[in-house]
Amino acid sequence: VVCDDTGTTAVYALALHDALPISSIWQRAEFVSPFLFWTCVAGLMGITAYRSHQELRAHRDHLDEMVKQRTSQLLVANRTAEAERERLAATFNSIGDSLFATDREGYILLMNPVAESLVGQPECEARGKRFDDVVQLLDIDSRQVIEGPVAEIGRAHV
Repeated sequence: VVCDDTGTTAVYALALHDALPISSIWQRAEFVSPFLFWTCVAGLMGITAYRSHQELRAHRDHLDEMVKQRTSQLLVANRTAEAERERLAATFNSIGDSLFATDREGYILLMNPVAESLVGQPECEARGKRFDDVVQLLDIDSRQVIEGPVAEIGRAHV
């Protein structure tokens, strides 16, 4: 912004005093005509807006970098969790005893192949049903239906 006859004096005066109120700048820049003064003020406002824009851009770039880093961390964590899930599924399915996994309320979440053959239902049909509705345990001596361990465990956690 050209604000006086030399082309630089008023710009420097405004740049050096940009933290002061406009009236204070006006008093320090008496050699500048009102038109040139307001032109300089407009230029100063443009410089301030440019600085703000640059700061916002720097913050946005920093946030973008943080998002990239966090996304990368989450991808690694998801891959690790998936590998662990596959390893546990392989272990669960290879055990020679019947295994059931239930939630706290006793609803079946998982069954291994041995459990499927024991109850005569594939896991996809038994999943979401109560364990006691799918598996009926009998007392060896009386042949009476007894309460399963899932119900006992459920009561212990209530």
